[in-house]
Amino acid sequence: MGIFGFSARVINSGLLNRLTNKLFSIFPDTIVGQVTAIFISGLILSPLIPCVTAKMTLLASFAVVIAQQHGYAKSSKAAVALYIAMYLSGYVFGIAFSTGGTSAAIIVGMLEKQKLNFGSYLANSFVWLLLIALVFYLILLQMFKGDKNHQPQKTTATTTKTEPMSKNEKFTMWVLIIALFFWIFGPIFNVPSYLVGVVALCAFLTQGTLSTKEFKSKISWDMIILITGFMETAQLLTDLHIDTWLANKMAPILGPVVNNIYIFIPVLCLLVVLVRTFVVYEVACMSIFYALFAESCAEVGINAFIILFITLVISQTWHTSYNQMGFDAAQAATDRSLVEYQDIQKFSWMYIVVCVVIFELSVPLWHLTGMIK
Repeated sequence: MGIFGFSARVINSGLLNRLTNKLFSIFPDTIVGQVTAIFISGLILSPLIPCVTAKMTLLASFAVVIAQQHGYAKSSKAAVALYIAMYLSGYVFGIAFSTGGTSAAIIVGMLEKQKLNFGSYLANSFVWLLLIALVFYLILLQMFKGDKNHQPQKTTATTTKTEPMSKNEKFTMWVLIIALFFWIFGPIFNVPSYLVGVVALCAFLTQGTLSTKEFKSKISWDMIILITGFMETAQLLTDLHIDTWLANKMAPILGPVVNNIYIFIPVLCLLVVLVRTFVVYEVACMSIFYALFAESCAEVGINAFIILFITLVISQTWHTSYNQMGFDAAQAATDRSLVEYQDIQKFSWMYIVVCVVIFELSVPLWHLTGMIK
């Protein structure tokens, strides 16, 4: 609750709009500069806003304005590049942070006994985040290599004077800095992540930066209930020994797979893609594969975090037009003015293949962090 309340205040303070506008003003007014600005803005916003739709909507507004100002036609290479940059940085990158999205928070909740925090979660996900961002950034830039015909029009936007920061924005900024410090270094001081969010929320309420009306209407109470429900579901699977029963039933099939992590990773990714073709909700996929593999993997020293994180990452695929709510949200946020589905489908298969390779490269890291023994 603390994190969602904290997020509600940060979003409504105008601080993030100010920060994003500043970032866009720094980079060159070219397609390379625009894609770079969207990527960096998304990476900065990723740990700050649990609501991925809010992040994507903010970045989508910039992508649409850029396309309009520069005359990028719908389905053009420039429009596709802006859309992919917006979608990945606004919707996907956040799952690398425990505070970056509802699904990431659900992983922390399902593995409550492991006491994952901002730092320990990021320690196991940063290689994926770094490489997926770098690879797709290069893929998007490669689209314009040697393209002499692509000459963006000059922007018609005028530079507006930035107003001085308000008292509430300054207060929000300092609370944000302090909260991020304790989210990262909290384990050193034995400060749990949830307590940081609660204290930040109380600071906003006490100072009046977050009103009681906003507390009631701006916090995603349905998401809080959902996360709590999945926390209890994960515990129920263990208490009723459902995971053990499934593992025993599937042992003859799963045994050869889970015994070798380098085989297990691509097999799990393939299964997630197949299941996501029919199961639209990514959290349902996480529950399915947690129940199916948690016990078997534990027996060979593979932490359940690996199962859930890989499942969540691959669940972001958009290989069909109906299986990704994020794609629908992105289309709505851009008013379908940038791309059609067929323009971006191939990038989904690229995403899956790149992620499988990154997971294989992450195995040494997971050994170091104790997620694989």
